[in-house]
Amino acid sequence: MSGDDLDERPTQASGRTPPTGRPTPGEMPTRATVASSLGVAATEGFPVAGWDRYQFVEFLGEGGMGRVYKAFDPRLKRTVALKFLKGDDPELNRRFLQEAQAQARVEHENVCRVYEVGEVHGRLYIALPFLEGEPLSRAARQMSLEEKVRVMAQVAEGLHAAHRIGLVHRDVKPGNVIVERAEDGSLHPWVTDFGLAREAAAEGMTVTGSVVGTPWYMSPEQALGRTRLLDRRSDVFSAGVTLYEVLAGRPPFEGESPLDVMRKIVEEEPRPLSAVVEGFPVDLDTVVLKCLEKEPSRRYDSARALAEDLRRFLDGEPVVARPLSLAGRLARRARRNLPLTAALSALVLVLLVSAALAVRSALTTRARTALAQSLGQEVREVEVLMRFASHTLPRHDVTRERDVARARLSDLEKRVAHLPASLRPPGDYALGRGLLAVGEYARARERLQAAWDAGFRGPDVSYALGMTLARLYERELRGLAAAPTPEERARRKEELERSLRKAALVHLREARAVRIDAPELVTALVADLEGDFDRAAELSRRAAERVPWLYEARTMEGRALRRRADKLKDAGKDEEALGDYRRAEEAFLSAVETARSDPEAHLGLCTLYSELMDFDWKRRLPPAERFATAAEWCDRAIAVDPESALARLRASDVLWRRAEFLVAEGRDPRPDLERSIELAESTIPSGFDLSYAYDNLGIAWHQRGEWELAQGIDPRASFGKAVESYEVCLTRFPGLFSTYCNAANVLARLAGYEVDEGRDPAALLRRGREVVARGRKVSPHFCVPAGLASLELEALRHALATGADPSEPGRAVRAALAEVREKNPTHAEVPIQEARVALLLAEREVRAGGDPAGSLSEARVAVERLRALNPGARDLPLLLAEARLVEAALLLRQGRGAAARREREAALSADPSLARRRPTLAKAAGLR
Repeated sequence: MSGDDLDERPTQASGRTPPTGRPTPGEMPTRATVASSLGVAATEGFPVAGWDRYQFVEFLGEGGMGRVYKAFDPRLKRTVALKFLKGDDPELNRRFLQEAQAQARVEHENVCRVYEVGEVHGRLYIALPFLEGEPLSRAARQMSLEEKVRVMAQVAEGLHAAHRIGLVHRDVKPGNVIVERAEDGSLHPWVTDFGLAREAAAEGMTVTGSVVGTPWYMSPEQALGRTRLLDRRSDVFSAGVTLYEVLAGRPPFEGESPLDVMRKIVEEEPRPLSAVVEGFPVDLDTVVLKCLEKEPSRRYDSARALAEDLRRFLDGEPVVARPLSLAGRLARRARRNLPLTAALSALVLVLLVSAALAVRSALTTRARTALAQSLGQEVREVEVLMRFASHTLPRHDVTRERDVARARLSDLEKRVAHLPASLRPPGDYALGRGLLAVGEYARARERLQAAWDAGFRGPDVSYALGMTLARLYERELRGLAAAPTPEERARRKEELERSLRKAALVHLREARAVRIDAPELVTALVADLEGDFDRAAELSRRAAERVPWLYEARTMEGRALRRRADKLKDAGKDEEALGDYRRAEEAFLSAVETARSDPEAHLGLCTLYSELMDFDWKRRLPPAERFATAAEWCDRAIAVDPESALARLRASDVLWRRAEFLVAEGRDPRPDLERSIELAESTIPSGFDLSYAYDNLGIAWHQRGEWELAQGIDPRASFGKAVESYEVCLTRFPGLFSTYCNAANVLARLAGYEVDEGRDPAALLRRGREVVARGRKVSPHFCVPAGLASLELEALRHALATGADPSEPGRAVRAALAEVREKNPTHAEVPIQEARVALLLAEREVRAGGDPAGSLSEARVAVERLRALNPGARDLPLLLAEARLVEAALLLRQGRGAAARREREAALSADPSLARRRPTLAKAAGLR
């Protein structure tokens, strides 16, 4: 398939332009012969340097499998078009050769011939004539009606030559017909681009719902993804669409999007040409409408039969085609309700033979099969709807398509409910597949499991059920962290392993015989569920290379690479992890390039960049650019799927992290924090991962309070909302140890504000210690005693401010810090808090007239330990400034005013907020 096939719109279609801004087929450059231009730079380099067989002239464009160049053959003195294969996958090589062989086998004066198939420097190529004509879409503008009909008769003869040797073109359209005008004015059409041609007997895909071709020119069976049903009559339909367009100046089926066009092809009748063009010949109108029949059996049986009728029209003879009778039109309307008719017929059939058990069993089996085929056609429409919403259209909100799909499934569900029990399993299977397509995994599991338990089994059912269970397993894993105790977490994980992961593996292994475009994708998913990310990534990559339009393979590859990178990062192998993150980024971007509205690929990039933010922070790299990229892709993920609570939570997460960075730089974080809070709150009604939502809310309000505190604004309202969010989270999800840590820290900040304002923080400290005590029962993680250290530090500050004995809070904070260091020797918060304790005691000694040298020395040792752990720590200059202010106070007490002034000015230069943060110390250092 050429790369722009799914964006291509017909010429003069109500004046609209393609959503991508590319030219319509009729406006394509005439220099291209076999491939249409994709707007790729014409300076694209020739893939073979110094080749004496062909001389490079210019780059023409690229399609789904190859790039096309204009070249000169010095040996035979002729200009050719050279098509080179992209990539080196053996399966792609096979398909590329299949295209060449298909086209080379067709010997007809109206089919573009193949000069040569060869290989150079390991690259396969096809040499074709370089045609100097124009695409039919453009050439038709200067042609008379008779010339258009004569050209299309020749095109039909060329197609018939392909059909005679068992080939179906599958992409007949004006852009794939090049018309040359001879010096005598005669016209010669060439059928080109057999990139989608397939042996008529070849098996097609039955599960993924892939659709090949260009939407405006597809036959109904092609639009529905029934690739196994495509034969010569599908090409007759596409030839009819092409004939209609060149005669009327617009295609028979138009819509707001390719998806809308495909729906009309399947459901609506074309408007007769006689109603579009005044005075249009009735016989020619009848010929075109016969080509455009929905049922293949009612079309011309061959392209030659079409060509012969077109020549009869040109010769003034009666055509074979006949207008549809009234009875035929009524029958056609009846056929539109075939799924319901089939279901009711099956029901009547079963009732009529209910007296004979053996016969009934046989007939029920046949009825099941017929019903499965009928309902399968309906649900395939849903799958195609969702796939093309992601695949074909520019980036947009897919909610509308999902709502349409859900409405169809709701109607289907009502009809299935009225089926007898013996016929319900095919209905359950069809509904399960449809629900899987729209992302309703729990309901999909119920339906698919019901079908399976009723004995309706096979590779297709196994595949759908395995996919559903795998999706549910991935989703349910997110909730494990919220288990109330480690024991409960282990129990739940074991249950998920049994009921979802292992069950998914069983079904997916049984589904390996399923007929899909890339069977490697099933094996890749098995590897992913087994935790073998190396194999999952490799198999997904192979599937994507073999079937370039299968964007799901690229998404799976990106996910496997990201998970492998996470494991490498946790193991301390940062450079290897970074390489995998970059490869994951390439895979996800490739998926989004193909599927511009696919929610999963966009969410993959949102998640990847949010993880890279943390990675950059850990590696002490400037995070601003990564923050912007992560926020942009999370916004895009929300734009394509506003229903996705996970996308909104990821975006909320990214925004509060960026806000944390802005606070550290002294910049206003409020716009990011307000948006982060809004996004997190918007997910709560959905009930999705509420622990994540409330944790995000708590952190965002906490960050807002920190900024307000730094600006001299009362932070109690923001800190209070943070505590409220954390408490809701801990009440509902008592197993989240990190929330205990966050809650203890924000209570410590509230207590510190009370100390600064001269109020008693005892109640807040008591509440914080209770949170820590609860957290210790849940987890031994070091962040729990770290929260306690923050609380005891504020208790120490209060004791010093009120003249109380500081020995007990001093001992408590040092004990908590020692516990943190024992659990995590590299945690930077330990030397930060140790330095603060020492500086507080040094200040007390200065004010009491004692010697602060020991405490100052202890502070300096802690600061150097912090510098060794994290040279870029934002607390480093603040602690050094505080130490200088203590020195200034000491010097002033000693009567060394000038030296005290120098230390004081240096301290305030490093931290202008110091006087406000430490007013008592500032006063002791001589500030008024």
